[in-house]
Amino acid sequence: MPAKRLAGMIRRRKIGCLELLDHYLARVEKHNPAINAIIVTDIPKARRRARAAQRQQHAKELSLLERRISKLSIILGDTEEDLRRVRAGRLVDEGLGSIYDEVQGIDDGDVQFRQKADLMKSIFEANLALRD
Repeated sequence: MPAKRLAGMIRRRKIGCLELLDHYLARVEKHNPAINAIIVTDIPKARRRARAAQRQQHAKELSLLERRISKLSIILGDTEEDLRRVRAGRLVDEGLGSIYDEVQGIDDGDVQFRQKADLMKSIFEANLALRD
């Protein structure tokens, strides 16, 4: 399999760095006695480098998720401010505003979690439909 494809599989988390290393070490162990192509190995160093690569990949993914959360927080803050402004101008039904307030602070320990999550999903889907 080409290295480019293997790298893509690692990025998509179909296979881990250590898993790929172990696969190739097993192949070396199986085939090298007959062909004697590899004379010196440093398996502990290879494992350290594979772990470091995996940590780097996880850190990159975590950074991406943190940036997304930050953007969503900003957007939510802007949306809440827009809603306050509209409600202050009495341009929206109080019922809608109260529903919006109830959904805030959604917490999976809340007894109404499922209802709130479903409501947020419906609002999100409705917003997407309006954009189309």
